[in-house]
Amino acid sequence: MRREPAAPTHMHFPAGGVGLKLGLQDAMNLGWKLAAVVQAALITATTRPDPRTRQRSSSWTPSWMS
Repeated sequence: MRREPAAPTHMHFPAGGVGLKLGLQDAMNLGWKLAAVVQAALITATTRPDPRTRQRSSSWTPSWMS
């Protein structure tokens, strides 16, 4: 059986609240996974060196220092 985020709400009687609880847990699970992906993308984007910046910096360095 393929599990979808809304599936628990259809499997359990709503008066018990189990379906709602499982749906919220699925949403929280998806949320932290998406946050990890976004955070990793931001870290990669900010730590990747920009070649244009490096070229500008190297042009200021005197030739005897390199």
